[in-house]
Amino acid sequence: MEKLRKIIRLRRFWVATIFVLYSLFGFFVVPKIVQKQILKNVTEVTGRQATLRQVKVNPYILSISLRDFDLFEDDGSSLMSFREVYLDYQVSSLVRWAHTFREIRLDSVRVHARILPDGQPCFVDILARVEANAAADSAKEPPVVPKLIIGRFLVVGAELRGTNLAAEEPEVAVFAPIDLDLKDFSTIPERDGLYSMAATGAAGGSWAWEGTLKFDPPSSEGHFSMDGMHLTDIWQIAHQRVAFEITDGEMDWDLDYSFSVHGDSIVASLDQVGAEVTNLHLQSAQGGPELLVVQRLAMSGLSLRFPEQTVAVNRVGLDGADVTAWLDEDKILNWLELIPTMPESADSASAPVPLWLATLDTLAISNCSFHFEDHSTDPHFSFDVAPIA
Repeated sequence: MEKLRKIIRLRRFWVATIFVLYSLFGFFVVPKIVQKQILKNVTEVTGRQATLRQVKVNPYILSISLRDFDLFEDDGSSLMSFREVYLDYQVSSLVRWAHTFREIRLDSVRVHARILPDGQPCFVDILARVEANAAADSAKEPPVVPKLIIGRFLVVGAELRGTNLAAEEPEVAVFAPIDLDLKDFSTIPERDGLYSMAATGAAGGSWAWEGTLKFDPPSSEGHFSMDGMHLTDIWQIAHQRVAFEITDGEMDWDLDYSFSVHGDSIVASLDQVGAEVTNLHLQSAQGGPELLVVQRLAMSGLSLRFPEQTVAVNRVGLDGADVTAWLDEDKILNWLELIPTMPESADSASAPVPLWLATLDTLAISNCSFHFEDHSTDPHFSFDVAPIA
């Protein structure tokens, strides 16, 4: 009996020892190893310096937290950063033969992509490194999509910033905050989940998406909407490329979509597409009178089919549009100056592009007017047409 007690005590001792060693290794040693390997691999892949302030590991529930990461450009500016990335790994991965996570959460991710003065994106060298590594790996064995099951994938408070330094004046667009919530995310064939995303766009509008997504074969369907996009902010981004100025206006739109990829063929459709522009005011970038005022332009019931290449629109309605046009002293229509000239393509003589078939059921115009002046005559000639309906 005494011998049995000694064996039991010995086993308890070894169990306790293994538990303590496992805990010490998991809580204190593994984080240092992970931190060192992450920074090493990031530097090798990107060719840039990175910092990672803290790595926390819980060996009991197999979770890991990466905190305060920053990837720097050569000039010291931040290319990408995040406050925290949290991964909760599941032991059930051993049974499912797929990497299974109860939750993956990305908190306050910041990405700043820049177009450099030479017209190249700041990350072009990173893409070249990744492509070279991928080509080397594919030569050894064909690439496969890893099997993943993620109970919940969260992106909270993300920001995507783009800066164009190739323009005469720097152009900046910011999408923030971006919140993404994917449930039952999976790359396993024929398995899908319900996902949703919300974001505030560069033009102040609210973007929302919800739908399903499959990876093998690739397919998705769902609903996308955007409300309250300020057209003045869109013009600010592109104002150096256009000869007109938008001084006011908002746009809303929403649609249902679906697409699937089968080998080399793509099947896609849009349904119930609706868009509305309100209170649009447009004038020449050189100033002067307003050339176009639209109280409301609405489209409803648009559907699109590919590869059939058909577009059908149920209704387009234009209400309260005022148009002003004139011929200058050289008999040039002022509106022609607002249309950007397109450079001739070297492939203009190539095979013609297949045509699309478009149909419109109803076009409704109400409360519109047209004002025209001819400055090439003496005295000037002008006329008005109103109301147009």
